[in-house]
Amino acid sequence: MNNTIKPGDMFMIVRPSYCCGQTKSLGLIGAAIDTPNLCGAVCINCGGATQIDDGGFVCFEQDGLLGAVERSRVIKLDPKNLQDDNEHTEEKLTTTTVSEL
Repeated sequence: MNNTIKPGDMFMIVRPSYCCGQTKSLGLIGAAIDTPNLCGAVCINCGGATQIDDGGFVCFEQDGLLGAVERSRVIKLDPKNLQDDNEHTEEKLTTTTVSEL
């Protein structure tokens, strides 16, 4: 799978922030958006400012707010694989429940 994240791709944050080690966003899943006018970001935890117009960031929208995260902190998700994983998880849960009866 190509790991380049483009607008519309799903991603998950898997590493803490570099400026202060903040881990509250670990596991956040989002969809990348194109934000041509966005040129900077501020850490919501420590206030550290970063210039993001170098292409090293993935931008997203959550709860009506724009966000940006360093590309090196995220992994690209394949929605097809996520759906398969959910089906297997549901199947396991059903099997476990039935066998316990």
